Amino acid sequence: MTQTNNLVEVKVFTSTEIGLDRPANYYLVKVNDLKLLIDAGPKEVPHDEAFNSDYVILTHFHWDHVRGIVGLSEKGIPVCAGKKTIENMNPEVFIKRMKYVGNAVGFSLDEEGMKIFKVYLSFYNKINDALEKVEVYSIEECPGLKEVGANVYECPGHSDDHICLTIRDHLFIGDNIVPGGSVTLIDINSYMKTASLILSDPSWTSAHPGHGKWKLTRLELGEAFYDEISGKIRRISNLSLLISEDWKDLKTLLYELYRGLDKFTLYIATRSLVGYIEALERMKLIEVDRSFSPWRVRSLLSQ
Repeated sequence: MTQTNNLVEVKVFTSTEIGLDRPANYYLVKVNDLKLLIDAGPKEVPHDEAFNSDYVILTHFHWDHVRGIVGLSEKGIPVCAGKKTIENMNPEVFIKRMKYVGNAVGFSLDEEGMKIFKVYLSFYNKINDALEKVEVYSIEECPGLKEVGANVYECPGHSDDHICLTIRDHLFIGDNIVPGGSVTLIDINSYMKTASLILSDPSWTSAHPGHGKWKLTRLELGEAFYDEISGKIRRISNLSLLISEDWKDLKTLLYELYRGLDKFTLYIATRSLVGYIEALERMKLIEVDRSFSPWRVRSLLSQ
């Protein structure tokens, strides 16, 4: 599918891969004779037309948006990414993140349900090898983004490295909204600021997410943000009701909050749970004891 307006042509590619509950979108954006690939997709070899791009621009480090770098590197296509994104794609940093989340709820990386993450680790090993073959620019110094006059800003919440960008009247928002689904958050406070920043930017008319419906109007995106934030606030409220003045471990909370999920999906849900717990901790509503695995929490409302 292609959209052309304001001298910009946007073509979407959609692809799925092991472990994805819904296909990932990535975009070839043509401005005059310059072609920018926004994200690289979840497959090692992306769509044939992606190899015609002059630069690859990454919105965040998650493997389903960056794995295509492996194939694209064989053609030497330069990569533009934020400093945190480059850091987060490092396999050692990926392992550290997995251990942090696993430790929070008492999941060991050698458990049966964690085998899929060894597959993902192999992805990041190949991605890092690919980055050694190409020119890597910071987002701020990316020649392609400078040439088209793109506006880039930080938009964390789904991940700590996430960026959004506008090219003419097109907004590329990565995983900040998943039409028809739910966004995994690590920080709801940052996410609400991100939503406000995006919706207050008057320059764009079409928004392009990293999953689901590939083109959203301003009204559709506003409604999606409202639904997403409302749902997350309800989730936090439900979570706070499950926490009393007595210590409770996060593994118990995880199964109370997310019933009937398989081990892999539970691990994904854990990323959101940890984000909710840390948000409640910052609000001084709960106390978190990280000296145990799983962590323990208790309410501070009665103290």
